[in-house]
Amino acid sequence: MTEGAPRRPYRGFRNGILGALMLGAAFAGCRTAPPEPPAARPDPLAVRRTFRVVSYLPDYAVRQMRDLDGYGPQWLDRLRLEGVECLILHGVVDPTPAGGIALPWNPAPSNGPVKFSDSDFLQIRNHVQARGIRLGISVGGEGWMNGGTLAKVAADPTTRAAFAAAMARFCAANSMAMIDFDWEYPKTRREEADYGRLIAEVKARVGPSGTAVSVCVGGAEMHGRPHVDEATVRAADRLHLMAYLPPADQKNARMAYLQKHVRYWLDVRRLPPEKLFVGIGFFGRQTGPCTAGRPRHLAYRKIYDAYHPLPGDEAAAGYWFNGIDTVARQVEYAWSQGLGGVFAWDAAQDVTTDRPTGASLQAAIDRTLRRLQHAHPAPAAAGIQ
Repeated sequence: MTEGAPRRPYRGFRNGILGALMLGAAFAGCRTAPPEPPAARPDPLAVRRTFRVVSYLPDYAVRQMRDLDGYGPQWLDRLRLEGVECLILHGVVDPTPAGGIALPWNPAPSNGPVKFSDSDFLQIRNHVQARGIRLGISVGGEGWMNGGTLAKVAADPTTRAAFAAAMARFCAANSMAMIDFDWEYPKTRREEADYGRLIAEVKARVGPSGTAVSVCVGGAEMHGRPHVDEATVRAADRLHLMAYLPPADQKNARMAYLQKHVRYWLDVRRLPPEKLFVGIGFFGRQTGPCTAGRPRHLAYRKIYDAYHPLPGDEAAAGYWFNGIDTVARQVEYAWSQGLGGVFAWDAAQDVTTDRPTGASLQAAIDRTLRRLQHAHPAPAAAGIQ
């Protein structure tokens, strides 16, 4: 470099200055940006799925309430349905040997009057749907099962497919939210396997349209083996546990009886808890001689009208039953175990709307659930599953 020429900055020094400035700017940006808040740890109860409430209404309840008990044409207005998301009509649909469906009014019975008519069905459907309650339909029931027709339909691939298609058409035509199966109970391993195939086929037909499939189950093994196999459990959206009331020798251990059956499904059968729904009986039971005035089972509304039990009572005049406080504990237990919800058997056996709200078992379910949801709010869930 010749003397007198302008000095050029030293390149390394210049680059160092630029680097320092850039680094300083970067640090300045870090200082001005607010720190990321730590991720909140989710409350396991706050993010749980929705806890659902279901109730059943058997076909014979129409004649019982409207005609025999004298509530007349407005009998539906007497039903307590607080908080009920889905009302399942029980005993209305039967399979036919060819895989179709038989309704109480079609074909009309040859040995007597129609006990549940198409106008009864339409009245119930329109009434509950107008109230924002979904409607479901149940297939089966204790001890009758249409002469074993369901077992025969389930065993044959052709009739099984025909029955699934017929149920899908019926549900679509009547905006049914659920199909409930109540086979009490498959007697052989073959019947258990056929039951699973039937549930899976019906679910494949109705599931895409949003109709759920439930299966009624007991709390322990039946006939020396599990009465529903794993295929049935997997295919169903939910299982309805029929642990309504304990037998006489366990009537004073109400919660222990319920917990035993819940633990069977969660611990032994490894059922996801959100698929299990606990049944709450709206009736009383007695072990004495059955007479016209003292039937084996008595609706809770009749127990209330006759004996006026207090909220903490579980027995009156030889009948044991679920009282107001017992029902609250059952709902609390189902919630604490992360179960999918509860269901009532059945809506027609609760006290009617002309009785105090504080006497109603359905109102006790709704009141308890509202308290739990207020303490642990949950996001809304789509669909009925």
